[in-house]
Amino acid sequence: MSFWMRLGVQITDLDMLKRTCEESGVEYRDVTAENQRGRSGPIVAYLIDRKSKQSAYLTREKDGSHRIYTDSAYTQDAKMGKKLSRDYTAGTAIIGVKRAGGRVTSKQELPDGSLILKVQAM
Repeated sequence: MSFWMRLGVQITDLDMLKRTCEESGVEYRDVTAENQRGRSGPIVAYLIDRKSKQSAYLTREKDGSHRIYTDSAYTQDAKMGKKLSRDYTAGTAIIGVKRAGGRVTSKQELPDGSLILKVQAM
């Protein structure tokens, strides 16, 4: 029996997610069949780590945003999904800083996997 966990990051920029997948070595595989459904909506893509073969899926929510689902909170799949969500969020934040005229001066990963971005206003 599988328990699928929805990760908390609301994904609104699929191009950024695809770039994040590419940089992380994760294959973004579009789903073309319309009958593929996840827990909260249609599955639009499968996310597969090229090295470890860990997987997750991406659904389109009712509000038009997307969410990543992984198989259980304690598996390697969940670790891949969480890292992908974190990297997507960091990439989105960096773009937002640049649009606002600032720049990111450093990016530090903490032991728990979280990131600290240091930003300088211009």
